[in-house]
Amino acid sequence: MLEGLDELEEAEPAPALYGEDEEAQGQSWMDVQLAMTDAVGENAMDCAPQDVAMDCSPHTAPADGELMFFWLDMLEKNGTLYVIGKTPGGAGGELESCCVKVTGIERNVFLLPRAQGAEGERVAVQQVHQEFEGLALRHGVRRFMCKAVTRHYAFEAEVPATAEYLKVAYGFDQPALPAVLSGTTFERAFGTTYSAQELFLLKRRVMGPCWLTVRGARMMDAHSRQSWCRREFSVGDPKAVRVADDDAVERARLPRTPALTTLSLSLRTATNRGAAEIVAASVLVHRGAALDDPTPAAQRVGEQLTLVRALAGQPLPADFARAAAQQSRRGLRVEVAASE
Repeated sequence: MLEGLDELEEAEPAPALYGEDEEAQGQSWMDVQLAMTDAVGENAMDCAPQDVAMDCSPHTAPADGELMFFWLDMLEKNGTLYVIGKTPGGAGGELESCCVKVTGIERNVFLLPRAQGAEGERVAVQQVHQEFEGLALRHGVRRFMCKAVTRHYAFEAEVPATAEYLKVAYGFDQPALPAVLSGTTFERAFGTTYSAQELFLLKRRVMGPCWLTVRGARMMDAHSRQSWCRREFSVGDPKAVRVADDDAVERARLPRTPALTTLSLSLRTATNRGAAEIVAASVLVHRGAALDDPTPAAQRVGEQLTLVRALAGQPLPADFARAAAQQSRRGLRVEVAASE
């Protein structure tokens, strides 16, 4: 891997060239469920259907143009990143679920000019550019920009420790170049297989879930939303996203890590007419869970619900209603569902 890849976008340009289940052993599933309810008491979950409130009003956009955002997960689709996390803005400063759509991420490919002659001098990057123009068209890359850059390498001996490369940048809306690529004027190509997510994490120096600042975040209207988050924003330049420093987090009076609502889901299936059908589903919800909380899951107070259904033409056991009522009194709510 080329050293300094995360800094390429900040480099000063040289003369530019442009171109176009199994259950646990020794313990039944019901035993596990009963053990988990001991700490629950009367905190049975009210699971009546509720509408998810998604605030689409204009006032939810950052007043100062900068969004504070704690990211937790990331999804890549066709070169676009959907970053999921939490942002302040709820009543009383509560954190709400948020999705930030990041576009404008570019592929970065580095072409190492071929060594020639007895002294091993390398081909000029202008010649590499000329060859790449034709090669790019053959691979469906019609729009790109390139420039000469100096980069360092620390792995294979046949690759110089320091050399001049031709950096090629183009969008993820165009095809990726082959993983192994060489030509008459260049001997190797680096970075052809990097994903948008890898490039974003490297260039923005994001090393794990943390607070980010997003400049120029634009609120998505209800018809453009692509997530179930309460808030959704988009930003067209990945450089607008930066890791927030500790001082910024303290000034905003934000927690080091946000409290989360977690849900554990367990399914049981049965084979009916050659197909696996869901016959039971259990959920365990913990609200206000801390990411760094060492308390064992069985000792946390949570909300539980189990849904059970009968297979077509097969009734539930005769004493099911009595057993379900007994479990509900112990804090494990059991309900019957009509279908999957």
